[in-house]
Amino acid sequence: MVMLTGRGTKRRVTGVRVVLGLTVGMVFVGGCGGRNGGASAVSRTAPVSIGFDFSRAETSAQLPSTAQSVVITVTQGDRFTDTRVLNRPPQESEASTVTAEFLAFFDGDATVNASAFSGRDGSGEKVADATRTVILGAGRNLRPEFTFSATPYSAIRLLRNGTVLGPTTEVAVDTPTAVTAQGVTGSGTPTDLNPVGTWTSDNPEIAAVTNTGVVTGNNYGTVGIRFTGDRGIFATVAVTVGGAVVDSVRFVPDITTIQQSAVLTANATDSKQRTITTNLNWRWETSNAQVVNFNDGNAVVNGATTVTIRAVGPGVANVTLTETNSGKSFTKTFNVVPVD
Repeated sequence: MVMLTGRGTKRRVTGVRVVLGLTVGMVFVGGCGGRNGGASAVSRTAPVSIGFDFSRAETSAQLPSTAQSVVITVTQGDRFTDTRVLNRPPQESEASTVTAEFLAFFDGDATVNASAFSGRDGSGEKVADATRTVILGAGRNLRPEFTFSATPYSAIRLLRNGTVLGPTTEVAVDTPTAVTAQGVTGSGTPTDLNPVGTWTSDNPEIAAVTNTGVVTGNNYGTVGIRFTGDRGIFATVAVTVGGAVVDSVRFVPDITTIQQSAVLTANATDSKQRTITTNLNWRWETSNAQVVNFNDGNAVVNGATTVTIRAVGPGVANVTLTETNSGKSFTKTFNVVPVD
């Protein structure tokens, strides 16, 4: 048994004796391998160059975009192994391929393992793995085609426009909004950027979600949107459907002359006559609280979905709804007459 040294790294070789020194050359496998009882020669290649294209691996090999480095290990049976770390080039760099030179190996098959990490220089958490077999030979410059498998995630998180969502979010009514899911490790490192799973809504009448995570608000309110991964792990976000634009005010009954002590209701509606129940940035007010007022005698009510209007005395009064953001207002005049 001898120790071969290459690039400062010791490699243990058993059952061989070195004929041409400790570097590249010919070695003979001991024993009676030849027809005449002699030794058989095995050719050793020159150092092997392996290139890795980070951008291409993201688009065609399922490398997570969070991977900042890839640790590549070349192994040939139990005889030789060598490891190099390739760091992702800076964003301003035009080149996305990194190349490293490995120790001299024997001609023939070798196994190449690539492990992707969230930090540079192989630090952080492992986010993906890939393995393939290559053929080594003199002067070969290899660019193995890997297919990465993500490290199993332990949690799911939801994102919108690349931003991680908290427990709640808001979408505008009638406006499709894309939500995406990511599988992450226990410390929150993304490991599976496209986990397999299903999307569900607990009330599609308020907001529906497609099987690709596109949420569309159909009415005003709040609904739970959930993604459940194929490993049974799920994440939920409470989606409030808002973004309403007041188009009119609905009065029930819709009359202008009312008797004293009559009671009406009023609510704001959009262009599709849906009652607006979220983001109530408006104010209800009466011009004469001695003629008509709201609820329990109030002259002004802020941010209510529906108000109760009470006719309390004879006369004329205006009821006005004003959007506080835009200043847009809607007014109805009531003529209150005494009870016969």
